[in-house]
Amino acid sequence: MKQFYTKVVGVTFENRQDYIKGMKIGEKIRLERDKNNPYDKNAIKVINAKGNQIGFISKELASKIAGKMDKGIKFRVAVSDITGSKDSVIGVNLIIRETP
Repeated sequence: MKQFYTKVVGVTFENRQDYIKGMKIGEKIRLERDKNNPYDKNAIKVINAKGNQIGFISKELASKIAGKMDKGIKFRVAVSDITGSKDSVIGVNLIIRETP
């Protein structure tokens, strides 16, 4: 699992659609563990370059990389695509690279 693509989930909650509207392909993204999440012990927040949470990594993927993050393994993350349009839900796809 050195490099992979995924979409951000939970993009319709809070003000996340507003945050996503200003994002660009190639923008650097930060992943942040959310160990106190009551719904998922492996939850990983997706934070944009301005420091706003735009969603989460899917539960399935989080279960595979949360342990690595907890052990200090770092990931480089960037926006690979913005989906949808201003008239619908806007989504964000990411490219995630595990750093050596």
